[in-house]
Amino acid sequence: ESRRVRRAPRPPRPKSHLGAITLSALLVLAGVVWLLDLADVITLDVGVMVALALALVGAALITSAWFGRARGLIALGIALALAVGAFGVIDVPLRGGIGDTTHRPRAVGAVDGSYEMAIGRLTVDLGAVDFSGRRRTVHAALGIGKLDVIVPDGVRVVADGHAGAGTVIVFGRRTRDCCPVDVRRVRPGDVGGGTLRLTAEVGAGDVEISTEERNGTS
Repeated sequence: ESRRVRRAPRPPRPKSHLGAITLSALLVLAGVVWLLDLADVITLDVGVMVALALALVGAALITSAWFGRARGLIALGIALALAVGAFGVIDVPLRGGIGDTTHRPRAVGAVDGSYEMAIGRLTVDLGAVDFSGRRRTVHAALGIGKLDVIVPDGVRVVADGHAGAGTVIVFGRRTRDCCPVDVRRVRPGDVGGGTLRLTAEVGAGDVEISTEERNGTS
């Protein structure tokens, strides 16, 4: 009578540390970029950051085919790929940080030509600035979120508002078109009150250009 020879069970495959190493590398990458952005060495671009993270995860998944398992990275890679695709639809660069930021210059010399933020709420309050006899051009851009620009009375304003996906409100008038939304409106000013050429754009979200009184910031 033949006897079946039992094969010894295969030893369990050693646990791979590739996933933990990849996540650590992603955290280090985010930390270094954040510190460089705070030091004004570079300008944070969220879209580029997500693309770099996707490239890193992709490299880790390729490496896992030879050295260890990293199945958990597949879900992360899919999420990053979807995020990269979404950012590709947004037509305003995601630069300048994340959060809730308000710029409130008090003199025309303190007004910057450009204000940018990646994600969040960006407020550019020019209500206290005296533009008398001056011509200034200001560009405000937000990747995702809510963009508010406040202008003072008396100044002539040539306003261009843009939203890749969202709404544009200029001096109380909401545009119903979509998407993208592009609006140009000219508000007359006082004689000698100065001229402000304003461009306010958001990739996905809302843009509102209004006067000082309407926002209650007298």
